[in-house]
Amino acid sequence: MDDSLTAQRAQQRIYELMKDTLRGLPVGAGLSKTPGSPLLGKFDKPYPLTVPCWEGNVRTEGPHYLRTAYWVIGVPAGATRDYFDRIKKVWSDQGWSEENTSEWVWVVRTGDGFGLQLQDADKGDGSLSITGSSPCVPESALEPLDPDPSEITVV
Repeated sequence: MDDSLTAQRAQQRIYELMKDTLRGLPVGAGLSKTPGSPLLGKFDKPYPLTVPCWEGNVRTEGPHYLRTAYWVIGVPAGATRDYFDRIKKVWSDQGWSEENTSEWVWVVRTGDGFGLQLQDADKGDGSLSITGSSPCVPESALEPLDPDPSEITVV
């Protein structure tokens, strides 16, 4: 654990990684808490989740990691799998290491310990989501958290 990592710096790094991903996609792609498809639910948590870095229920205090999720929007009809493959390539080109991958889920870890998960919900177009996670943050550095932006785009 990096004792100097704060929740706000972790949040900003997750957003940077998501923007890096978008830069490898065609113009018009973005990330949103609201899906482009009515078949999917909105990611309605206004702040990143803080998840304990330990297992079990014996501890009550300690470091946590941040986790936040977005839907990939601007995916043309019929292009969900193409965008899934494009995102995998963007991450591979960055040199991020693969972990726990499958046909519907692709997970990578960056050199500085941040994680990204791409998931195809297999509900048709607009069913790709990206979840970002941080390394463990000391409990004393978890506050304050900024609200997640409702959308992430690049120009």
